[in-house]
Amino acid sequence: MNYKLKRFLTWPYRATKSSYLCIRFPFLYPRNRFTGNHYDCWALVDYHRDNYQKAYRFGGKDEGFKAICIDKWWAFKIKVADFLNDWVLQIFHCVPTYTELNGMDGGWRKAFGIQMCKEIKRALLDAGGRKALHRYRIMQIKEKYGSLRWYDQGAPKDVNKIVEKYGYISEHTCVNCGRPADYITSGYILPYCEKCIPEKAKESADKFYYDIPFYGIKTVRFDKKEEEKGGCND
Repeated sequence: MNYKLKRFLTWPYRATKSSYLCIRFPFLYPRNRFTGNHYDCWALVDYHRDNYQKAYRFGGKDEGFKAICIDKWWAFKIKVADFLNDWVLQIFHCVPTYTELNGMDGGWRKAFGIQMCKEIKRALLDAGGRKALHRYRIMQIKEKYGSLRWYDQGAPKDVNKIVEKYGYISEHTCVNCGRPADYITSGYILPYCEKCIPEKAKESADKFYYDIPFYGIKTVRFDKKEEEKGGCND
């Protein structure tokens, strides 16, 4: 199925699911990092930006540095796009089709994504009530060096502790499916379980051995080469 057609057909589902999460956890609402406003995510906006130069050019000093029309047909289409974007579609901009949680890898999101949001919400409410909850902003969520990176703004100490805890948990959780990780790859560092690790990466990967329950505080990691020799790396 065509990608654009698929996105169009799944829009109601994605919007409903994302809206529910944003109502439940306001900090997941995708906003501009600096203004706090919602994003203009319509293709119509991109259409305007991509084709503006086809319709106009900016004049020089003698022309007062004004935009001068060079193609009336393109100028007409851009005016229609502006009208639809500013007056008709603007009411739909606040309906999210994704959330900040989409930046988290699928396995981690499945394993502890919602639980992490629950704990952060509770910590924010305890620290400053509804004001703290709505003031809190997520700047970026991503994976780096095989662990979760959760960058935020306006976080109290309790939230920082939660982020650190799940950063550790992510290092021992399969990035693909959410099961406990059995391997940590080298080069491009990622944690994988036995079923998900690529065969090529498995050859040079280190293996985890758990001497305590999953999600604990300490895990012993044996290097594959050292294991063959009978040694270990802490």
